[in-house]
Amino acid sequence: MSSIGSCPLRDKTGSDGRYLRMELTCRSCNENGYGSAPSRAITLQVQSCVVACAEIVDDMCEKAKSQIAIRFKDMRGVEVFDLTLRRQLQWLGPVESDELATFPKVGVFGIALIGVIFWNIKKVSGGGGGGGGGADNLPADDFDEELFKEKLRERRAKPAHVCSSFFLVPAMSCKCFAAMVPSGPLVPHTIERRAVGPNDVAIDIKYAGICHSDVHQARDEWAAGIFPMVPGHEIAGLVTAVGPSVTSFKVGDKVGVGCMVDSCRECQSCKEGDENYCESGAVMTYNGKHKYKHCMEHTEDGGTPTYGGYSQSIVVDKGYVCRIPDNLDLAGAAPLLCAGITVFSPMAHNGLKAGQKLGVAGLGGLGAMAVMIGKAWGCEVTVISRSENKRAEAMSELKADKFVVMANDEDVKAAANSLDMIIDTIAAKHDIPTYLNFLKKDGKFVMVGVPPEPVSFHAFNIIPKRKTITGSMIGGIRETQEMLDFCGKHNIICPYELISGDKITEAYDRVVKSDVKYRFVIDTATF
Repeated sequence: MSSIGSCPLRDKTGSDGRYLRMELTCRSCNENGYGSAPSRAITLQVQSCVVACAEIVDDMCEKAKSQIAIRFKDMRGVEVFDLTLRRQLQWLGPVESDELATFPKVGVFGIALIGVIFWNIKKVSGGGGGGGGGADNLPADDFDEELFKEKLRERRAKPAHVCSSFFLVPAMSCKCFAAMVPSGPLVPHTIERRAVGPNDVAIDIKYAGICHSDVHQARDEWAAGIFPMVPGHEIAGLVTAVGPSVTSFKVGDKVGVGCMVDSCRECQSCKEGDENYCESGAVMTYNGKHKYKHCMEHTEDGGTPTYGGYSQSIVVDKGYVCRIPDNLDLAGAAPLLCAGITVFSPMAHNGLKAGQKLGVAGLGGLGAMAVMIGKAWGCEVTVISRSENKRAEAMSELKADKFVVMANDEDVKAAANSLDMIIDTIAAKHDIPTYLNFLKKDGKFVMVGVPPEPVSFHAFNIIPKRKTITGSMIGGIRETQEMLDFCGKHNIICPYELISGDKITEAYDRVVKSDVKYRFVIDTATF
């Protein structure tokens, strides 16, 4: 069976598009009883869908085959062609393609007729099966129409075509900074990002925030880590490609990825949009494994490791990507994906209302975000700190309404029984009962910082005024998008210090000393 030579197709308009290429290949003399007329070929070109592309490359296409019979006016009988539908792909199967399976069943003869009228029908060879010749020397008609119909029915009865492993955007190497060993320096490294799947979004990472938890994990201060480790779960960048099933994002969109890139998707928490509380465990953006079978990077030994945002690109399922409002500075928006949602979620979940009085304990990255979001929420915000040195920045830069120094007895006395909610961002040992005294009746004390030692308080610190102590951990994807939209509406970004990749290790030391206002953000263009 001969095939039609392919040629690259380019998007002449510059618009985003995915091309389909249909190839009709003559089967003369290759199938007994299927006709014996001169070989001809038709090539149709159709634009489809949303993915930016430049060319079709044969070995990067997927194809599905069927057969059609075309009767030409200059021949007797019917010429049988293989119909090959080639599609430029950006994904990896197995994915059942109804589009490919049903196409030959609907309108094939009409499309072929359009091809005859409007496109070039080329005579590929003068000869045909059964001793045929050109149009001037037509052979006897030996086409078996009943046999053809029978074969066509058999073909249509087969299950839908299943696409296999061909990509438009294949797996590719990516520059990054990684901790090669526990507590080691962050050094240049190269990792591989997976091919773009049907539900995937490929992102060109522009900026990545440094969270204190990055330091803990890279230094193996929590559970045993996976090394080499590429930290980073405050990711901001631009979409470079999307899978064919993705309609919510397009090339060029400003997007972000936070602390997780997958979850079981089946438990009650996932169904309610709280993927961060997945009952089987969310897949963290780094220092985790692609443990769920629905992920293309799942393996029988537990899945490939996840690598985070200290890199120049990432491929993430569309369900774990958030849109960053266009008006927000991309570098300043990156920390919102962790610091922002960590304080926004407990405010929303615990019913904070405009006009209420909010306390913020600690003034690091989380505390700064809590002050800015609390003010935009319409609350009176009081910063509670151990250091008088932070009063000016809290009041002047972040626009807090009040400032309490824990070592100042007058400040502590004045703040007693005054707050409706406290967001506790402190990750060091501190006296919880003293902070609880700041709450009114029915006040809520929400812990988002994680001290290294167990905390202690007496039941009578909360029983008499029906106070609540609770915790909160980041937020689900739906809530994260709500946070980003809120920050876009109020023009909120995290104050940051931009650094190059070779300064990451130094930045870690400064994070431990609280020597940053209020987030380090890495420029990945420096990798």
